[in-house]
Amino acid sequence: MRASCTTLLRAGGVVKTEQFLREGTTRRELSRAVMSGSLVRIRKGWYALPGLAPAVEQAFRVGGVLACADAARVHGLWVPAFRGLHVGVPEQASRLRDRERYHLRLDTSDDVVVHWSAAAAPPCTLVQSMEDCIVIASHCQGAEFGFVLLESALRQGLLGTAAKNRLLARLPTRLAVQLRWAGRLSESGLESMVAFRLRRIGVRFRQQVRVGARRVDFLIGEVLVLEVDGSEFPEADRDNRRDIELGRLGYRIHHFRTATVDTHWEAAEADILAAVSRGDHLRS
Repeated sequence: MRASCTTLLRAGGVVKTEQFLREGTTRRELSRAVMSGSLVRIRKGWYALPGLAPAVEQAFRVGGVLACADAARVHGLWVPAFRGLHVGVPEQASRLRDRERYHLRLDTSDDVVVHWSAAAAPPCTLVQSMEDCIVIASHCQGAEFGFVLLESALRQGLLGTAAKNRLLARLPTRLAVQLRWAGRLSESGLESMVAFRLRRIGVRFRQQVRVGARRVDFLIGEVLVLEVDGSEFPEADRDNRRDIELGRLGYRIHHFRTATVDTHWEAAEADILAAVSRGDHLRS
């Protein structure tokens, strides 16, 4: 294989048969490379190095690039639960294939979500850019989903203020006004979800506020503390000690676990609104 093909493959891209042939690789050599495992035929006439992420390989086999929530995961963002394989394809794309077997056409009943306006195009790019995937995910999965992705990118320093502003400018007003509050203070995706939902119901708060010797996740008003714990095995003793310490300082504490945020938020929201209505957020 000549240098250009090798470079493209090592960069995580794919190479078409014709390009190999133009650069001096024979069909026999390609067949041997596939048989030896040094190349993978992922679609008719297309080859890649072994070791591509399965979702990336499947998206290319369908006929596009990994997009939306799937691309966000590859970029290392915290991604809420979602369904399907999300594939970005050019608007003029045709002959989409099965995600597992390239000789079969894509069935509309397959668990594949096709995004027809994807900017990225194979073979040089196999994964949608971070900005593109957040924009697409905000449309596809909703404002909260996009907010969580954007906060994750900002928190990790993967996007800056200029990129955030570019991204917001690409969104319709109904989405942009909800994502504009995204910042760097949420330390987990769960905290981002809680921040989004508190703003949605009009509850004002501050994040990562130092109270005594430690910081709290959310502070509503003067003394109402919300703590978000996404760990699989919450440390009850540690939480109890912290709660006692905060209680001595006059604070009232509500804890939210993963299950609460994921499946029981309506009840949690009602508790928060009731607490604010009672004045629990104010010092006695």
